[in-house]
Amino acid sequence: MNGSRYRLYVVVGIALTLSLGAAGCSKKDNTASTSTGPSTSAPSPGSTPGKGTSTTVAGATATPKANVCGSWPGGTGGAPESSKNPATSGYFIWQDVTGWHLRARGTASKDAFKGTVRASRDMTSVKEFPANSGIKVLELKKNVLTFEIPPSADLKGFDLVAGCQVDQLQFALFVGPNPASADSIFVGSQGKAVSPLFNEQKVA
Repeated sequence: MNGSRYRLYVVVGIALTLSLGAAGCSKKDNTASTSTGPSTSAPSPGSTPGKGTSTTVAGATATPKANVCGSWPGGTGGAPESSKNPATSGYFIWQDVTGWHLRARGTASKDAFKGTVRASRDMTSVKEFPANSGIKVLELKKNVLTFEIPPSADLKGFDLVAGCQVDQLQFALFVGPNPASADSIFVGSQGKAVSPLFNEQKVA
């Protein structure tokens, strides 16, 4: 009798052990099934598929890069509108991201356009415009540019790269032996008239 009870207890114990083990395996399988497979969540803003996640923050505004060379007065930017009129004679001066530009056109005078551009530091380079336009003198020596442009119905002049270190330019403009008249000097897109001797200073 005691032997029969012992065998019964062993059989029941084995059955319970197998039952609990199966239940544990079932829970692990269910847990694994919820964590496998491709993710359905949306990529974070700025991320690139296959390239990882960007550190760009959604809605953040990029900080503009500072102009390391400084800025010239806004009124000097852009070619003067008057330069587009072939009947308008005089000097046309402006600056943009490529540097400073001076053009001259003379339809009523046989006198050459002469002058100098003097900088606070040595300047970088100057180039005749258009190429082979017959400018008699175009010479850059350190911080002083000397020019002489023959009168022409076409715009002729030069493109000047002053360089980052230059923070001031002085223009001295003549027509023949005489100072140019203020109403024949056009600076910036609005064509502001200035005196034949004037300075431009960086504002930042």
